[in-house]
Amino acid sequence: MNAPLPLREQMKTLEQLQELDLKIDSLKKQKLALPALLGTLNASFTKLETTLNSKKNAILEIEKTTHQTQAALDLNKDRLNRANSKLESVQNS
Repeated sequence: MNAPLPLREQMKTLEQLQELDLKIDSLKKQKLALPALLGTLNASFTKLETTLNSKKNAILEIEKTTHQTQAALDLNKDRLNRANSKLESVQNS
């Protein structure tokens, strides 16, 4: 037959059990907090994703404007060259 544990060992075992109970309670609280944290993280991610898409669109718009400006600059250079050529031909006449 099993002899009962001495009082000191029973107290130590009880203390260990209480520590485990505290850890379990802490883990349960953490588990309950996870869905809220996940919701917050999802909201932050969505906000960042929206900002990223906005920045990408802004970059595309800037690139489009740069391309149009460069095309206009090239066209104006060609016009200037033709005007200078006509001017030279008139002066040489």
